[in-house]
Amino acid sequence: LNNMILGASGENIYPEEIEDKLNNLPMVLESLIIESKGVLKALIVPDYDSAAKENIGEQELHKMMEDNIKTLNTMNEVAHLGLQIVPKHEKELFYSKWQELREMIESWKNG
Repeated sequence: LNNMILGASGENIYPEEIEDKLNNLPMVLESLIIESKGVLKALIVPDYDSAAKENIGEQELHKMMEDNIKTLNTMNEVAHLGLQIVPKHEKELFYSKWQELREMIESWKNG
Protein backbone atom coordinates (compact mmCIF):
# COMPACT_ATOMS: atom_id res chain seq x y z
CA LEU A 1 0.00 0.00 0.00
CA ASN A 2 1.48 3.31 -1.10
CA ASN A 3 0.09 6.63 0.04
CA MET A 4 -0.38 9.00 -2.87
CA ILE A 5 -2.30 12.22 -3.38
CA LEU A 6 -3.25 13.30 -6.87
CA GLY A 7 -2.24 16.94 -7.24
CA ALA A 8 -4.36 19.64 -8.87
CA SER A 9 -2.38 19.41 -12.12
CA GLY A 10 -2.43 15.61 -12.10
CA GLU A 11 0.98 15.02 -10.51
CA ASN A 12 1.49 12.19 -8.04
CA ILE A 13 2.39 13.50 -4.60
CA TYR A 14 3.78 11.11 -2.01
CA PRO A 15 3.13 12.58 1.47
CA GLU A 16 5.70 10.37 3.23
CA GLU A 17 8.51 11.83 1.10
CA ILE A 18 7.48 15.38 2.06
CA GLU A 19 7.06 14.38 5.72
CA ASP A 20 10.56 12.87 5.78
CA LYS A 21 12.05 16.13 4.52
CA LEU A 22 9.94 18.24 6.85
CA ASN A 23 10.77 16.08 9.89
CA ASN A 24 14.47 16.77 9.27
CA LEU A 25 14.03 20.54 9.43
CA PRO A 26 14.72 22.48 12.65
CA MET A 27 12.41 21.94 15.62
CA VAL A 28 9.94 19.62 13.85
CA LEU A 29 8.98 16.67 16.05
CA GLU A 30 6.41 15.12 13.72
CA SER A 31 4.44 16.05 10.64
CA LEU A 32 1.54 14.78 8.60
CA ILE A 33 0.76 15.87 5.04
CA ILE A 34 -2.93 15.94 4.17
CA GLU A 35 -5.07 17.18 1.31
CA SER A 36 -8.03 19.32 2.25
CA LYS A 37 -10.31 20.94 -0.34
CA GLY A 38 -7.64 20.66 -3.02
CA VAL A 39 -4.88 22.17 -0.87
CA LEU A 40 -1.94 20.30 0.63
CA LYS A 41 -1.39 21.07 4.30
CA ALA A 42 1.35 20.15 6.70
CA LEU A 43 0.16 19.41 10.21
CA ILE A 44 3.26 19.99 12.30
CA VAL A 45 4.02 19.09 15.89
CA PRO A 46 6.88 21.40 16.85
CA ASP A 47 9.50 20.11 19.26
CA TYR A 48 8.22 22.19 22.17
CA ASP A 49 10.55 20.47 24.68
CA SER A 50 13.74 21.19 22.73
CA ALA A 51 12.55 24.72 22.07
CA ALA A 52 12.07 25.28 25.80
CA LYS A 53 15.56 23.94 26.53
CA GLU A 54 16.98 26.41 23.99
CA ASN A 55 14.85 29.28 25.36
CA ILE A 56 12.87 29.56 22.13
CA GLY A 57 9.44 31.03 22.80
CA GLU A 58 6.25 29.76 21.23
CA GLN A 59 5.94 32.72 18.87
CA GLU A 60 9.51 32.25 17.61
CA LEU A 61 8.91 28.51 17.29
CA HIS A 62 5.84 29.12 15.14
CA LYS A 63 7.89 31.47 12.96
CA MET A 64 10.45 28.68 12.56
CA MET A 65 7.66 26.35 11.38
CA GLU A 66 6.56 28.96 8.83
CA ASP A 67 10.17 29.23 7.64
CA ASN A 68 10.37 25.43 7.36
CA ILE A 69 7.29 25.44 5.09
CA LYS A 70 8.83 28.23 2.98
CA THR A 71 11.99 26.13 2.67
CA LEU A 72 10.00 23.16 1.35
CA ASN A 73 7.99 25.36 -0.99
CA THR A 74 11.16 26.90 -2.48
CA MET A 75 12.73 23.45 -2.89
CA ASN A 76 9.92 22.83 -5.41
CA GLU A 77 8.72 19.88 -3.37
CA VAL A 78 5.16 21.13 -3.80
CA ALA A 79 3.67 24.19 -5.44
CA HIS A 80 2.25 25.49 -2.18
CA LEU A 81 2.07 23.74 1.14
CA GLY A 82 -0.19 25.20 3.79
CA LEU A 83 0.63 25.04 7.49
CA GLN A 84 -1.31 23.96 10.56
CA ILE A 85 0.66 23.96 13.80
CA VAL A 86 -0.52 21.55 16.47
CA PRO A 87 -0.87 23.61 19.67
CA LYS A 88 1.26 22.63 22.63
CA HIS A 89 -1.76 21.58 24.69
CA GLU A 90 -2.86 19.15 21.91
CA LYS A 91 0.60 17.76 21.16
CA GLU A 92 0.32 14.53 23.16
CA LEU A 93 -3.13 13.66 21.82
CA PHE A 94 -2.07 14.33 18.21
CA TYR A 95 1.19 12.46 18.59
CA SER A 96 -0.40 9.36 20.14
CA LYS A 97 -3.15 9.22 17.49
CA TRP A 98 -0.61 9.74 14.71
CA GLN A 99 1.54 6.91 16.07
CA GLU A 100 -1.52 4.62 16.11
CA LEU A 101 -2.29 5.59 12.51
CA ARG A 102 1.30 4.96 11.39
CA GLU A 103 1.22 1.52 13.01
CA MET A 104 -2.06 0.74 11.25
CA ILE A 105 -0.62 1.83 7.88
CA GLU A 106 2.50 -0.31 8.46
CA SER A 107 0.35 -3.33 9.29
CA TRP A 108 -1.58 -2.82 6.04
CA LYS A 109 1.67 -2.59 4.09
CA ASN A 110 2.96 -5.81 5.63
CA GLY A 111 -0.42 -7.46 5.68
